[in-house]
Parts: sequence; structure tokens; C-alpha cells
Amino acid sequence: RPVEFGGSSDSANEIRILHTAVTCPGSSGNIQQFGYSGWGDRVTITSAYANNCQVSMWTQGDDNTIEGSYFGTHWSTSANHGVQVTQMGRPIFRNNMVTFCDPQCIEPGGGCADNIVGGQYYNNVFANIPAGNGVIKGVCDSAIINTVIYGNTVVNSEGPLLYQNNEGGGFGSGNTVVNNLFYNSRSPIRQSTGGGITHSHNALYNSGTISETGVQIGTGDPFVALASGDYRLKGATMAGLALPAPYNTDIVGATRSATTWTRGAFEFGAVVALTPSPPSALSVQ
Repeated sequence: RPVEFGGSSDSANEIRILHTAVTCPGSSGNIQQFGYSGWGDRVTITSAYANNCQVSMWTQGDDNTIEGSYFGTHWSTSANHGVQVTQMGRPIFRNNMVTFCDPQCIEPGGGCADNIVGGQYYNNVFANIPAGNGVIKGVCDSAIINTVIYGNTVVNSEGPLLYQNNEGGGFGSGNTVVNNLFYNSRSPIRQSTGGGITHSHNALYNSGTISETGVQIGTGDPFVALASGDYRLKGATMAGLALPAPYNTDIVGATRSATTWTRGAFEFGAVVALTPSPPSALSVQ
């Protein structure tokens, strides 16, 4: 565990972790490998990089924020269950790039019955997701509850952005999926258990259809340079649903216009590109 903060009996509360990078050995050793892990409330992790870990970031605590970070390839085996990120009560996950999630990108941390409650997931890019569980999913008896999922870009995903289904007794409810952009991906949501999901104003390119208010169905590639991971828009989408701060800026800080508000992580016309390039000077072996 190269970056570890706190433990089960000595939580590290109200701390910030800035500009760090971890590269794990990978699955060949088939031993537990956490890039970042810790216990604590009100922890903020900014500009982190994790690659080739079993679990990129494992947080046990409430009101934690993960922002401006990049999560590369991770791995999972029957002996060591892998996931990119685990979170708990009232998490904020914003302005991040996440790739290759199997079986899912984000799940509740803690024990089998712990939930993600009151989460905020916005302005993230989730790319190249090979498994059917998709991006955010409850596992075991856990669930996703009262969580907003706004303005994310999902590229080449075999699963949905929110999979409201649990293997055990968990039942998600009160979740909202708005202003997201999907390219070559499965539908935005999949619901097998739990209460209804509020969803509208999503854009689907080569991603099937969904019945909702303000849906945009398109074909082709909407990005500036898909092959190199530049997911800015070549042209404006239909206007999304205008939302209050902090959701009115995009992944690189560009202000979203109330009249031309574009869907996905990037407001159309954003000048700065955010592409998945690892920080060469900061890797920790």
C-alpha cells in the first residue's frame, strides 16, 4: 500500500493528499495491491495517478473528495477482487479520468452491506470499460442511494453508467442521471432492483436508445481526437439541463453556458485538452 492514511483504529480525518503517483507491480504476483488506501472523513485527494493496481483507491470514511486524478489499468482475480475506486457516505468524485474497469469502476467500500449514499459524480471521463457491470454499481448487499451522476463522458463501455442491481439484498434508490454523453457504450442505466432512477438529457452516440426527456440519439464520433484520448467535442450537443454550482463548470474549469450547455465532461469549445498521460517523474514502484 504505497500511499496509506489512517487505519481502522486511528482514522486520518481532514487531510489533503496532493500530486502523488503510484504504479503497482501488477497481477503476476496475485497479491493484494492497493495504490491508495485509508480510513478517515473529509479527506481530499487531488491530482493523483494510479496504474496497474488491484484497487487503485480504497477509502473508508465519509465526505471524501477525489478530483483531478487519473486511474489507469487495474486488475482483478478470484483471489483478490479488484476495483478502481471504493467510496462511502457523501463522496465527491469529479474531474477525473478512469480507464479499464473490471468488473466495475466504482463500488461501495467497507463491509458487504455498506452503501454509497449522497454521492456526487460529475465531469468525469470513463473510457474502455470491458465488463458488463459498467461504472457505478452496488455489490454484495450494498447499494447506491440518493446519488447524482451529472455531465460524465462514457466511451467504449460494455456496461451502464449506473447499474442498480445487487447480488444480495441491497436496493438502490433516489439516484439521478443527467447530462451524460455516451459513445459506443451500453445504455446509461440498468435497473434490476430498487426504486426508480430519475434520468434526462443524456446524449447517446452509437449507444442504443433510452426513453427520457431531452434525450439525444446520434451516430458517429463526436470527439476531437478519439484515438488519442482527446474527448473534447467537435461540435455542440443539444443543450443539456442547466444545473447550479458546482456543476456549471466542466472538467477543465470552462464555464458551461445556460443556453448551450453541452453534455458530457467537456463544454463545447473548451480550450484545454485532458488526455490520459502518466506523470513520468512521480511514479512510485
